[in-house]
Amino acid sequence: MISGIAGAYPASELNIGDIAIAEKEINADEGLLISCDEEDTSFLFINHEEVPLSIPEFAKNMKKGIFLTVSASTGNLRRAKFLERKFNALCENMEGFAIAKSAQTYNIPAIEIRSISNIVTDRFHLLKFDDIKKSAHIVQRFILDNIPYFS
Repeated sequence: MISGIAGAYPASELNIGDIAIAEKEINADEGLLISCDEEDTSFLFINHEEVPLSIPEFAKNMKKGIFLTVSASTGNLRRAKFLERKFNALCENMEGFAIAKSAQTYNIPAIEIRSISNIVTDRFHLLKFDDIKKSAHIVQRFILDNIPYFS
């Protein structure tokens, strides 16, 4: 199981503290960033491998979709909209693909559940520790409350 926090893209309809389940994880930013325009030519992709993930039965009606792994959190609305549109993604994180790929390599079903810590937009500061702590607690509580259903 992969769990943690994520930044939601603007059109995802997710709010801070919401839980989201990944249908697949995509390694989304290996390549050359030319500009932060919303055009497909603003980024030259080397690779954007996808790993499908499992969705537990009890979570079938929850908000789910595509999660992106990025090397640096997006702090630019134009870049956020580009990634969101390019991959039809809900949110981004920084480690999901590595864990999902490891699980796929060893043929281990993986589930990814995240709490939204922020909405990806223009920003000029890092996330506040209290926001990170709150979102991490929400996803931890969700997992602990639902452990019996993860089969």
